[in-house]
Amino acid sequence: MRKFDFLHRKDGNKETKQIIKKGTVVTMKNYTEILSRNILALRRESGLTQEGLASKLGLSFQAVSKWENGGSSPDIALLPEIADIFGVSIDRLFGRCEEKNPAEKAVTKNLPWEDDDTLVAAVFRGHTLLESYDDVSDFTFTLSGDALNVNTHCNIICQGDIGECANAGGDITCDEVKGCANAGGNIKCDEVNGSAYAGGNITCDEVKGNANADGDIKCDGDIGRNASAGSNIECTGDIGGNAKAGDSINCGGDICGSAEAGGDNAAADD
Repeated sequence: MRKFDFLHRKDGNKETKQIIKKGTVVTMKNYTEILSRNILALRRESGLTQEGLASKLGLSFQAVSKWENGGSSPDIALLPEIADIFGVSIDRLFGRCEEKNPAEKAVTKNLPWEDDDTLVAAVFRGHTLLESYDDVSDFTFTLSGDALNVNTHCNIICQGDIGECANAGGDITCDEVKGCANAGGNIKCDEVNGSAYAGGNITCDEVKGNANADGDIKCDGDIGRNASAGSNIECTGDIGGNAKAGDSINCGGDICGSAEAGGDNAAADD
C-alpha cells in the first residue's frame, strides 16, 4: 500500500491540505479537477460516449457527466474498473504518469484478432474497421523483408518470403508463401506451398495445394491438387487432381483427375 504524508499550510485565512509523494505536492482541491479532466480525455480517446461508459459501469450517463464537469467524483471503489476500461493505471487517472520501461510495448485491447506473433495491418475509419475489398483496395501494406504470418484487409506486397500464411482482403504479391494464401483480390507469387484462394486471379509458378480463383488461374509449373477457376485455367505443368473452369482449360502436362470446362476448350497436351 502506498504511504502518503500530509501537510497543512495556511494561506491567509485559508488552510489547504496537501499530499506529498516522492517530492511532488498536489493539493486535494486539484484532484477533482484533474480526475474529471482525465476521465473526459480518456473517454474520448477510447471512442466511448458518456452513455457507453455509463453502461459499462452500470450507471446513468448523468453520473458520468457530473464527473466530467467537476460536479462530483467517482466512488473510490469504481476507480479500478474505470482504469481497466481505459487500459491505464489509477495513477494515470490522477495525472501521475509513471515512468514506463523503454522496452514496454503499447498494447491496444479489444481488437478482433488473436494477440499472437501474427503481423496484422488494418485500416480504420474513425473507430470502424474497414473490411470490404472496395473500402481497402487503395491501401497497400508493404514489407521490405521476410515475414512469418501476415493478416490484413488491405493489399500485401512482400519483397521476400512469407514463412507461413498470408491473408489479405485485397491482393497478395510476394516471392513465396510457404503456407496458404487467401486473397479477396489477386494472388501473384513465385510459389505457394499450401493452397491458394483468390477472389480475382491466381498467377504463380507453382501451387502445391489446391488452387481456387473466381477469375483466371495461370500457373507456369504444377498445381499439386485440384484447380478450380471461374474463368480460365492455364497450366504448363501437371494438375494433381481435378480441374474445373467456367470457360477453358489448357494444361501442358497431365490432369490426374477429371477435367470440366464450361467454354469451348478443355485440353491437356500429351
